[in-house]
Amino acid sequence: MKNIDTLEHVLKYIDANLDKTLSVEELARQAGYSPYHFSRVFSWGLGTSMMEYVRLRKMNMAAYYLSLPLKIIDIAMALGFETHSGFSKAFKKHFNCTPDAYRSQAQKNYPQHPSLVSLTTYTIGGLLMKPRIVTQPEISIVGYKITTSNIDGQNNQDIAAMWRNYHQSGDMVRLHNEPFVKNHGEYGVCMPEDVDSKSFDYIIGVAATTASTTYQSARIPAATYAVFTVPASVPDNFVQNIQETWNYIFNEWFPTSGYELDTVGLDYEYYPIDSLDDQSLLCDIYLPIRKQS
Repeated sequence: MKNIDTLEHVLKYIDANLDKTLSVEELARQAGYSPYHFSRVFSWGLGTSMMEYVRLRKMNMAAYYLSLPLKIIDIAMALGFETHSGFSKAFKKHFNCTPDAYRSQAQKNYPQHPSLVSLTTYTIGGLLMKPRIVTQPEISIVGYKITTSNIDGQNNQDIAAMWRNYHQSGDMVRLHNEPFVKNHGEYGVCMPEDVDSKSFDYIIGVAATTASTTYQSARIPAATYAVFTVPASVPDNFVQNIQETWNYIFNEWFPTSGYELDTVGLDYEYYPIDSLDDQSLLCDIYLPIRKQS
């Protein structure tokens, strides 16, 4: 089963159980993956975390139910709220008005699931894309950091803006001129998400021989990695080709590979020194893996 089918199954399961308290662990069981692995699959597919999607789905269904002749307490119970006041508080926080006030303008449009069709787009790699499986030693990274979130795709905007600023502001030249630079390939590293804030750090950096107080530091743990090479691209196609490679990895490769993401490592993108040639951009995607249990 492709992951797009798995996601569609889980979305239907969520809809059928909105009156219950859902958890990451339960949804991962429905998908047949570990909680960590399916959290990444879900964020890839929906652009948000599982629990944030459940919250948004409840609010969207609440807006629809308010267009029907239903009591507010019945709507609250159908969406897993124990009290009228608890539901009203959550609704007002999301829509900036009370359920009673919203009801006068509610539209009878059933909220559809997000379209997952775009996730099947990967014209560059196709079924012939094969990863290298490598054992990678620990790597010390030094560079620049931002904090972002994958809610509403904010991370895509923030990370793209960070790379533009990195190239245009002189930060790139300044970093590569530092004496601690081990090699001039560049890393884009996603750090683990903070459960409470739903945010995570993203670091652009280089491998370093020593730590630095001037820059941000990160450690990529030693682990077994699946390495996917994005075909050489001209600048106009580079970002699209990277995204299509991610689509292929999660939708095609993982479901039949016998592997799942390993919590020991970090996933990251590596841009070799050859990638600094504007006419032929290169990227390797590293994913920490372990045999699926």
